[in-house]
Amino acid sequence: MIRSWNGLPAPLGRRRGAHRHNSGVRRRGSALVEFALVSFVLYVLVAGGIELARMVFVAQALNDAARVAAREMSLSTAATFDDALSQVFDETQLVISSVTPGECNFDGATNNLPLVNRALLPLMIVDRVPVGGGGYQCFLRYPGALYQDGATYRVGIPYVPPRADPAVERIQWRPVIEQIPHASGSAFDNGIAGVILNYPFQAAGLSSFQPSADGQLEPNMGNVNTASDDDVEVDPASAANAPAGAPVDSPAGPASTTVRPYAGAYGLGSQFAFAGRVVRPFRRLISGQAIYRREVIE
Repeated sequence: MIRSWNGLPAPLGRRRGAHRHNSGVRRRGSALVEFALVSFVLYVLVAGGIELARMVFVAQALNDAARVAAREMSLSTAATFDDALSQVFDETQLVISSVTPGECNFDGATNNLPLVNRALLPLMIVDRVPVGGGGYQCFLRYPGALYQDGATYRVGIPYVPPRADPAVERIQWRPVIEQIPHASGSAFDNGIAGVILNYPFQAAGLSSFQPSADGQLEPNMGNVNTASDDDVEVDPASAANAPAGAPVDSPAGPASTTVRPYAGAYGLGSQFAFAGRVVRPFRRLISGQAIYRREVIE
């Protein structure tokens, strides 16, 4: 009998070597599966931590801007809330076009903004909107739906309440800045100013899901919100707060097929998910509030 170097028959030695080789392959395969499971949980933790930090930053910046607006408006001698607001805020300057066409260059474009607009600059985003001919136009703008009113660009703030029908998105338009009504009514009282600032937060790395019908803590991976502006309904009661003009990302426009935050006719955004689906990003309407009263000493 021909024996191998370890004293065992050669065929048996070969079989043992093959067994060790297959065992190593199985170990590497199981490690790959374990890494895939752990990496998914790790991604959720990292993405969730980043988005939570952004939400905290947005809330702090909104409250600071609201304090600036309320303080300055409380010092105004205007007769109405809108008149006092117009002295420190201009909604037509929430969207700033690039100084150089085709480039994201805003040098000097923010030097002469009203006081509250300057306070909102840390919350504005750079948005590259596709245009006809394969190019794009760059904007520094407040988040939300982008509308064009002649030569002026405006922003609409969409609020999405919980869905009564999972297949239908229903939005309510909100103003960027609104008044906190007084207990005695909604009239603006000189010396007292209360303001609310609205910000439509969207996550870059988290998707939007409907809650599970089995309970809040049950899996809901199959209930992702598909991005489709065709299924959006606007609450008629909020029509007065709709931005003037026409949406830049209209269904027939050049940007209708782009996937990016705050895209679409309603600024609800879209992102790619598993199996090539286009879904809605996670979103929340964040509000900052402040009330100031002018003290008069005689």
